[in-house]
Amino acid sequence: MDDQTRIDEIIDDMRGRLPLTVYRRHDGLRDIIGVAAQTLANLDAAGEGPENKIMLNGKVAYHREDLLRWVRSRMTVVSRCNHDGQD
Repeated sequence: MDDQTRIDEIIDDMRGRLPLTVYRRHDGLRDIIGVAAQTLANLDAAGEGPENKIMLNGKVAYHREDLLRWVRSRMTVVSRCNHDGQD
């Protein structure tokens, strides 16, 4: 399986576990995308969070696909090294 296929499978799994509108403080968000709500808030403040956010009832939310596009942009597949330290 190539790296892109692995990433696609992970993103598809996340897509199935997230609602269409994802509140930053969504229960379990850290378990799904691997980023805590406060870290996401800090990245947003630094201009490094998802491209678009929604203010809904005074709370920050993201459209699921915007959030997943951001997560995908931060993902890399790291291969195990051989015993001699070579990839």
